[in-house]
Amino acid sequence: MFTIIIFLIGFVPVKTKHVVCDEPNLELYYSFCGESFVTTAAMKPCVFNRQEYVNLSMTFIPRTNLDYVYAIFEVWHNSFKVSDATYPMCSGVDDDFSFCGALKGETIKLFKREHFPRLPDVKGVFTSKFRVFAGLKEEQIICIDFMLNIKE
Repeated sequence: MFTIIIFLIGFVPVKTKHVVCDEPNLELYYSFCGESFVTTAAMKPCVFNRQEYVNLSMTFIPRTNLDYVYAIFEVWHNSFKVSDATYPMCSGVDDDFSFCGALKGETIKLFKREHFPRLPDVKGVFTSKFRVFAGLKEEQIICIDFMLNIKE
């Protein structure tokens, strides 16, 4: 029995952590949940406070047309869900995002200069799941798990 359990554990897929930011007071990693996506993410400079602006960027290649798109963003702090929000992104009318209407297979590059004025003064580990769905069949096109550790 023990041999069978060891054998099965060997086939459990391990998520690869991709480093976005690794500083003495801050760590930010992401990994893909579900299928592998051609995605990169970056945050420069590597700070996370209320006053500082950071440059966020992401590149991906969608597997479907981006006419109707929405995102679900969930955040936990030390195993407690602190946020759960759905954001409509593309509806086909007056869309705010440049990637709306992009076709399957196009390379999408996103860039945003942002600061976090509502960031709580809470230290510890935050985990989040960012999922993006597209099309009338609501096909999941991106699924990323983030881990943020604010140390001081």
